[in-house]
Amino acid sequence: MQIVVRNGLTNSLGRSFVLVAKPTDTIFSVMAKIEDITGVPPIQQRMVVNCKSLYDHTPGTLADHKIGEFTTLHAMYCVSGTIRLQEKTLKALGIAVDNAAADSSSDEDVYDEDNADSSSDEDVDDDNDADSSSDDEDVNEEAAGKMRMAVTDYMIPGPARTITLAAEAGDTVASVMEQVQRRRCYPVALQVLTCGRTPLRPGGGATLADYNVTNDSQLELHMNMDFAVALDREERRINMAKEMEIAALVEQQQLADGEK
Repeated sequence: MQIVVRNGLTNSLGRSFVLVAKPTDTIFSVMAKIEDITGVPPIQQRMVVNCKSLYDHTPGTLADHKIGEFTTLHAMYCVSGTIRLQEKTLKALGIAVDNAAADSSSDEDVYDEDNADSSSDEDVDDDNDADSSSDDEDVNEEAAGKMRMAVTDYMIPGPARTITLAAEAGDTVASVMEQVQRRRCYPVALQVLTCGRTPLRPGGGATLADYNVTNDSQLELHMNMDFAVALDREERRINMAKEMEIAALVEQQQLADGEK
């Protein structure tokens, strides 16, 4: 049968398109077909039909939801699905997302990790000596051409966290992303680092100076959703291959049992 899909997922297609499906198709399989046309994975889709929202994890078939010939489905982005995709990607990479917002590491903690010896001295000294020591460190840092950059981390859903990095204007964007990877375990390919609304691209040996990044620059760290989508597709491909392999083994076993 044919169903009409109102396209709210991409501007590269028309306002609607026709999809061929079976009444026994699951909601997920229909979303997979929509993905083939729009490029949007099922986890980021929401379909509305008969004033009812359907998601990739909605059980049942088209027939179960009274979707028949020439029924109109409204396909649109699912915000909660994007959040789920972010969490799924991080978990697949072994990065904890539970209670991440409760991370108590402050900017100072992150920055002082590279200056542990100096921090220990400051703890032992009195307040005046500590202030003097801090001033000396700031002077030395400035003399070395170092910048202390605060990067707002939006990689994990929920309240944003801040990562403080020490870098020079001549440092490459790639090296800064590697520093983030050491701090948060985010692979470089997963990172989208921006200054204002300008993405800092790691290719070509571009430096912070090339993007006019200074101490006062507002840097943000976001997830590369193309990477997340590709990882999700690969995981589904592997799972589907396993399911087909299991189904083939079951079929072979049934044939063998029938011959006995």
